[in-house]
Amino acid sequence: MRIRYCLLAGLALLLLAPVGAQEEAVPQIPSLEEVQTGRARIDSLTPVNYGFAVGVVGEYAIELDNATGNAPVQQVKTPLVLINPRTAGVGVYARNFPARVLAQSRDGEWLIGVAPSPSVEGSSGNRNNECAVSLNLVQGGVIRMIEEFPLHSTFQAVFDPDDDNAIYYCVNEPAAVNKIIRYHLESGDSKVVNAEGNRFYIYGLNDKPVKAAWVADPLASSDFPVASLIDLKTGAAIDHAEFPGATQLLASPDGSMLLVVVTNSAEASIGWYDIATHKSGMVPGLVLTRPTFKWLNKSRAVIARESTTVRDRFLYIDLDTGEVRELYNAMFKIGQWDISDEDDALAFVTASAEPTLFVVPLTADNKAVQQIRLTDVTNVSWIGCIDPPPSGKSWLEKLLPF
Repeated sequence: MRIRYCLLAGLALLLLAPVGAQEEAVPQIPSLEEVQTGRARIDSLTPVNYGFAVGVVGEYAIELDNATGNAPVQQVKTPLVLINPRTAGVGVYARNFPARVLAQSRDGEWLIGVAPSPSVEGSSGNRNNECAVSLNLVQGGVIRMIEEFPLHSTFQAVFDPDDDNAIYYCVNEPAAVNKIIRYHLESGDSKVVNAEGNRFYIYGLNDKPVKAAWVADPLASSDFPVASLIDLKTGAAIDHAEFPGATQLLASPDGSMLLVVVTNSAEASIGWYDIATHKSGMVPGLVLTRPTFKWLNKSRAVIARESTTVRDRFLYIDLDTGEVRELYNAMFKIGQWDISDEDDALAFVTASAEPTLFVVPLTADNKAVQQIRLTDVTNVSWIGCIDPPPSGKSWLEKLLPF
């Protein structure tokens, strides 16, 4: 099936006024030394009744005394800090997690990331290599290596929809045969998906009627996305779609739709492809500047971060109705961001030397926009809204504070 997309002309719709305003006194997290004591709280932060913690990975510069009497030596640490919007508690869970996080399990137990080989125990230590690693939050911050590969590889991982202890991943290592592999994070067992081709790029999973993955067709030579739906049990191709004119595809969390992005220089428009009906469409009248996208988890809608020269902003876009509304309008640059699993909040940090964390409500249940200055933190590489596992409230209380 071929679906042709064209870039829409014209201006975006006039949207709603921004949510919230800058406050004069912004609460801030305590110093790393105080956070590590396990008793730290964020003074003057208005608690909000969310069920998740915000995980932040960034750099802390720590000065160590020099035994020679010279100036102190600076050491950079990259801890995983968890901030609880409900209790204002804050603590360090992994004291050093020098990885860029790529995936997290829905039950809040696992993070998957990529780290330099010299910082990973059990690796070759080669500076020209990286390692995929797992971090288990429930088992006390245990970091384990999954696989080592050369720099410039494209590692991807998605969690098995039926088992939060298992992932499907591919490395896409340069000049090598690459496969999709199912890997069990607890046992370390792995199994290759017997799909035709040797170079795969995963757009997302689909779990109905069978467990399958939308991948870039490894046999296609077109300059536009060609997607195949691969049965993850048998490796057989069970669906196929081509998207002339498109530049990016992104599958919804349940795999029922593909977001289709069409770009021309800095501008982009978006469309959709319904997998069950094979119907497609565009969001009319919408042109975005340098956007990035994330799917909401419980509706056929996405949130777009638009970045212009004078401002960044977040937009809610309903793909069924074409409704577009502004969620937050920032007169500053936005860095890392994430959406809670319950679609009740949006978390993001400012892209600045002294970043501030924002937690913006997405439902009528909460009104307050939380702002937290990340004291002494630079180069934030990841933030994520981490839900507790089935044990529920006790998980957050156990971790925050320690």
